[in-house]
Amino acid sequence: MALPTTIGNLKSLKKFYISANQLINLSDSFGELHNLIDLDLRANMLKLLPETFGNLKNLINLDLSFNKFVNIPNIIGDLSSLQRLNMQLNDLEELPHTIE
Repeated sequence: MALPTTIGNLKSLKKFYISANQLINLSDSFGELHNLIDLDLRANMLKLLPETFGNLKNLINLDLSFNKFVNIPNIIGDLSSLQRLNMQLNDLEELPHTIE
């Protein structure tokens, strides 16, 4: 399953909880949710994040636990407001150099 590309039109969205929906990817338009501060994507089937994800500069809480990540794109390091990142129960092999 995937979210519609029009998700980026929700410009005022601050909190988005979409756990346990079998998402396999996020569209590039996800990076247009500039006001997002709390994002729960746990228990999906995500392996990658779009490069535009780094545009979520206001994001404070990010839950990516219980997904299929092996590597995390360096763009996680661009999330300058991020205070809480949950990556438990993924298959991570290494951390990106931007957060080491």
